[in-house]
Amino acid sequence: MPDLKVLNIINNRPQPRGDMDISLDGNGQFLDGPVFVSGSDRVVQDTVRGLLTRLGSNYLAPNFGTIIKTLLHARNVGDISGQLTSEVQFVLAYLAQFNSTESLSEQLAELVNLQAKQATDTIELNLTVKTGTGTSASVTVA
Repeated sequence: MPDLKVLNIINNRPQPRGDMDISLDGNGQFLDGPVFVSGSDRVVQDTVRGLLTRLGSNYLAPNFGTIIKTLLHARNVGDISGQLTSEVQFVLAYLAQFNSTESLSEQLAELVNLQAKQATDTIELNLTVKTGTGTSASVTVA
């Protein structure tokens, strides 16, 4: 899911407008146009983006991201389970701090559940987080 910040013009002044989801078809063409992402959908989007971003790859936010992609080369969940948990907790703490000024529905409150499942060619992370309003959001990253 691409993540874009857009501006909305109100009274001739640009205003922050949140994140967007721009869906593409198999040929890279836009499907239905951009859709604003808010609430628990935004929490899911931010979490997935954080887990899949390589730590240090964003020069504007060098402390954002994880080394999960590097860890997954071990291909044995038992060997890296502690490190995976630590990386997930790090990203969630970063997002909780970063999104602290957003509405409660877009703030991460806690990690409810984290499971790693190993398949033949990948490791799947399943986690459930709770937002500031108590809503649960589930995230799967493979």
